Amino acid sequence: MSAVLFHLRQNTSQLIKNMKTETDKILDQLLEKDLYVVWEQVKSGELDHLDGLDRQLADIMLEHKDIYYEHFENPREESLEECSAEDGIDPYMHVIIHTVIEFQLKSGDIAQIDQFYESMRQQKILRHEVIHLIGCFLSDLLYEVIVEDQPFDQQRYETLLARYTSQSPEKILEGMENGFE
Repeated sequence: MSAVLFHLRQNTSQLIKNMKTETDKILDQLLEKDLYVVWEQVKSGELDHLDGLDRQLADIMLEHKDIYYEHFENPREESLEECSAEDGIDPYMHVIIHTVIEFQLKSGDIAQIDQFYESMRQQKILRHEVIHLIGCFLSDLLYEVIVEDQPFDQQRYETLLARYTSQSPEKILEGMENGFE
């Protein structure tokens, strides 16, 4: 198990207590999954028997296979604290974040996410890239939960989504570099 996934599982109860109900459920399910088993299914090409959340995870892994293949195969043993922007995020954490956002978009649980998504798509941003932009906000807040042992700040998540709804991707990435202050 990667160190990032271990940290995330260790802090699950606090995270789940502080997120909205539908998001709670999907995150709880994700953290119970053995993502390495799903990855083995992806590698083997045996996806027909997968359904529900396992199939969604497998599809997201397939979308990122070219970028993360080596990392899915050999996850780093460093902790989240040691990951830097230059090194990128743990690939399994990336899949979790991607899946949570996909679920939030489907559930309509967070109005600001729908507004942000529609605004970005109107700017002709590819769907996959919009998911990654939303992931900038979510990963920043999850870092606070996992590393700094802070409760998940749902209000800040919604505020960030609303604040950056009409911004360009460049402005969003600039905001991320500045800690969204």
